[in-house]
Amino acid sequence: MLTTSVSSADTNYINLYLSMYETQSVETMKVYENTISGFVRFVGKPLNTVTVGDIIEYQKSISHLAVSTQRRMISTLKSLYKFLGGQPGYLIANPFAVYKLPKEQKNETIERVLSHDEVELIRSYLRSHNTRDWLLVTMLYTTGLRVSELINATWNDVYYDEEGHCGLRVVGKGNKVRYVKLQCALVDALQHYRSDCGLDEVEDAPLFVSRRGTKLTKEAVEQMVRKTVKEVGIHKRVTPHWFRHSAATSALYNGANVHQVQQLLGHSDMRVTSRYVHTINKLRDSAVDFINVEM
Repeated sequence: MLTTSVSSADTNYINLYLSMYETQSVETMKVYENTISGFVRFVGKPLNTVTVGDIIEYQKSISHLAVSTQRRMISTLKSLYKFLGGQPGYLIANPFAVYKLPKEQKNETIERVLSHDEVELIRSYLRSHNTRDWLLVTMLYTTGLRVSELINATWNDVYYDEEGHCGLRVVGKGNKVRYVKLQCALVDALQHYRSDCGLDEVEDAPLFVSRRGTKLTKEAVEQMVRKTVKEVGIHKRVTPHWFRHSAATSALYNGANVHQVQQLLGHSDMRVTSRYVHTINKLRDSAVDFINVEM
């Protein structure tokens, strides 16, 4: 529930709105709450007095974020205000009704992909500095998991099928469950890490823990990635989510079909997965290939 300091009327309406989504995953609920809290703090006044001008200034304040993130945040607020508009006597007019989502940038995905060499540079550095972080990044890259999915994974989610293949039960967006294959060498390395560090042997223990033995936070993973990227000299604003994009792109480059990648990433809409295909095709089917020079 929302804890930001707002009027009692706004708090009640916001919490009532959020209660309609309680069946969503914890991470999804946290995203909704953080978006609304951030907006409330920014405007600094009752929600029924917000103007289109306030919304424009708010979007300017988040313009440094990826366009897809901006679109998600604005969509959440549009949904909230549509709900508020249905409350008798609360809104005179809905300022979000005439406000359009930021235009989606089709080339945004390719700008947030690491090359194979960059990934290997990061992994090589981490392997000699921090085993846990090396395994964590390796798992992000080889499975395409979201950070929230990985930090919530437990040993109880790891399983073997009848043919000896190893997999991970993943709870994704909207509490949707999917099963992702794990490379056997990675599982072996995880088990050695678990044993060498003397971690809890209980089945519901997290795959990755902090130095205090508690479940890792999303913020801790983001900080680790930022620090590592800086250390190895990659001059990009890399986030953990880049490994997800990189996993999809790498899989497609190496022959995976779009349906396999869709299943891996847990996309409910094939159009989202198809962006990676379009990205790769732009590089594969280029006029540059017909221009020959001696080097």
